[in-house]
Amino acid sequence: MFMSRSAVSMSKCAHHRSFSTTIPINILKDGTDPPLQDISSYPESFHQLHVSGKTLTELLRMDEDMRSMEEEQRLLKLYNRHRIRERNVIKKK
Repeated sequence: MFMSRSAVSMSKCAHHRSFSTTIPINILKDGTDPPLQDISSYPESFHQLHVSGKTLTELLRMDEDMRSMEEEQRLLKLYNRHRIRERNVIKKK
């Protein structure tokens, strides 16, 4: 099902999602939604999924000496994705 533009923009603006509301995803073959578990049963990394890292341009603007190892790894990952996308656009033409 497609979301309207206003719904997409509202979902992008929502920084905090409540665990009390459920959104049916219906991914199972029999058509039922997976059961919602208690918050404490989820791993700690699950609660950090909504936190995004710095963008490629932000990382490129930083001084090389000021970037941490994690930021360097993210920079390489994002830069490689960018290069792949550029090559795909060129090949598509």
